[in-house]
Amino acid sequence: MRTGSAFLLVLTGVLVSGGELLSEEPSRSVPGAPSGWQATAPRDEIRPEFIFEPKGGPNGAECFVIKADAREGLDGAWVRTFPVTGGKSYRFSALYKAASVSLERRSIVAKLDWEDASGKSVPTDQPTVANYLRGSIGMAETEFPRLIPPQVTTGPKYPTLTGRRVVRQKR
Repeated sequence: MRTGSAFLLVLTGVLVSGGELLSEEPSRSVPGAPSGWQATAPRDEIRPEFIFEPKGGPNGAECFVIKADAREGLDGAWVRTFPVTGGKSYRFSALYKAASVSLERRSIVAKLDWEDASGKSVPTDQPTVANYLRGSIGMAETEFPRLIPPQVTTGPKYPTLTGRRVVRQKR
């Protein structure tokens, strides 16, 4: 049986063009967490502990913590919906710190879902394959921003999850 703890500074977000996202997963607000942030897990029996520390991050910044105990298979995330507007560029970035996590790139991920105000998939802004299904419009897929190893040489080192996307207006 694996024991130990995993700590995480900011994790996931959902980008939505308008309105709030309705999640099928049980989500809960955490005392002291900023408005809109929810702690979520697929099922209560595998829910880790969620803590918000107003000054627990680097340089006294806010810190969203996911803490696992000795139980196997714990799974959870911090989630928030952000409205977006077509034609604008958006950037996502989150620092994290992990302890007792065997493979960080599989255990610590950021996930961006592109949905409309009703929680349905939206058309992609990328062109479809030429000479195949001409005129069809593909749907935006879930994105997983890449992990960037720490670049600093002094002080605490925090890997970063980051991504950038231009949201195009409907044609």
